[in-house]
Amino acid sequence: MANDDPHKSMREAQADDALGAIVWRVPKERIAALGLSADMLAAASAIAGALTFLLFWRGDFWWGLLSAIAFLVISRGAAAMLIPLAWWWAWSRGLGPAGHPLAPVYGIMVLWAAAGGAAVDFGLRRLFERRFGGTRIDGWRNFDRAFAPTAAGPTLNLALLALGLVVGRPEAGLVVVAWWTITTIFVHGVRLAHATELAVRGTRIEPRQ
Repeated sequence: MANDDPHKSMREAQADDALGAIVWRVPKERIAALGLSADMLAAASAIAGALTFLLFWRGDFWWGLLSAIAFLVISRGAAAMLIPLAWWWAWSRGLGPAGHPLAPVYGIMVLWAAAGGAAVDFGLRRLFERRFGGTRIDGWRNFDRAFAPTAAGPTLNLALLALGLVVGRPEAGLVVVAWWTITTIFVHGVRLAHATELAVRGTRIEPRQ
């Protein structure tokens, strides 16, 4: 059955990736206009996500980036945020075959910061939304709207990894992803704490127009 609301699907596909919602808007609308069924899109998304993981794991980073872009254009819902968490693990593993390994202990720390940190950030976003009646952390106030496109997410992380490849330092790209993920967690954690404090004082937490 064709999708009756392509614009809604586009919004759902990058619900937590504000930069992705901007970058992939046009290709997503064109995909939606094709009238493909939800099952077909889900299958294509799963294939692209798995292929990206395999290519990164082998150190075929450029081909993996192309597959990752296909995934982000096709994917919908929480999968667009959760599946890429495994990519950072695969990228870390692929650094060895690509000739740019990180020191073992340092590599584990970077991986936990990038992949584990992204999972924590996803949880913070969902917690904010559930606690405050559906208000999204990236749409609460002007600061949050401004920060959202620069927050760590699949699209921005891939851009950072691609930049690392361009300069011949794929390992440095992953390190930058890890540090920026930690920064994003800190910002979102502070915003959640601030909103919680205001709510306790009786302030209604809702997006400001």
